[in-house]
Amino acid sequence: MAWGCGPTLGPSQSETSMGSDSGDSTAMSATTSATSTGTSGQPPSTGDATITTADGSDDVLDDGPFGWDCGAAPPGDSAVRCIGTPPYCDPTLQDCPEGDRCAPWSETGQPTWDTAWCVPVVRQPAGLGAPCEVTGPEWSGYDTCDVGLFCVPGEVAPTEGMCWALCSAQGDVEPSCEGEAACAWLFGGAVPVCVESCDPVVPDCAMGRCDAGRGQFECLPWPGSASELGEPCEQPGECVAGSSCVDAAMVPGCAGASCCSAFCDLLAPDPELACTAGQSCEPWFPVGAPVGYEHVGVCSGA
Repeated sequence: MAWGCGPTLGPSQSETSMGSDSGDSTAMSATTSATSTGTSGQPPSTGDATITTADGSDDVLDDGPFGWDCGAAPPGDSAVRCIGTPPYCDPTLQDCPEGDRCAPWSETGQPTWDTAWCVPVVRQPAGLGAPCEVTGPEWSGYDTCDVGLFCVPGEVAPTEGMCWALCSAQGDVEPSCEGEAACAWLFGGAVPVCVESCDPVVPDCAMGRCDAGRGQFECLPWPGSASELGEPCEQPGECVAGSSCVDAAMVPGCAGASCCSAFCDLLAPDPELACTAGQSCEPWFPVGAPVGYEHVGVCSGA
């Protein structure tokens, strides 16, 4: 049985990883000037954006693209930190100057994170699992989370979410996480996120949605609203809780390459109760299910 969606994992994962396309899209560690007069590296959005200024106050950029490309000096008498070519960084090392944090952002302008750069830390940052706010345009990396965290917007508003932990590393040691969480390179291999294991049949994630991770099931972050059963999808974690993104052939009437289909309990008295018409409950792992996941099935019409 083949599934159309799977997480893209970074090069530091174990041999059991499902592959990586991180390549050049992983966060660059080289630091470049933050006062360049060029426009490369500017987030594509325009409009108001609040950032922390050098004197500790907040300033609103209400004229021109976010990150005000003001050359070697800030606009007027403002203490705004100018941004031209972005100061890239490594989110696992948090190698930004004091007062900054290394945060995922979208350099390409696509609605996802594809690299990381240094942004100011707010005066009262939010901790792990705490509510957070995106203070700049979506995907800009500007949010209210603390160092080592980043804000994943929820379903209510694109600027409100919760702080997730980034994996951390020292020197040549592979990135890791605290407690029982494991490091998974998500969003095209650009973001090293700390995730915890879960049971997809009985979703129990405090944050994110339980879906297929690195050969097991993990609570995965997905920014924005969830796709409903039968709707097209692209990545793990995108579907409503209790379902996964699978090949179109498994979902009757699927209008895309992949669609959301429900998980089911192979050990339940009637496993098909979780499925829609034309589907049956099939093992998620046709052979060699990991210990603790022998009961996990997925509704399939194939």
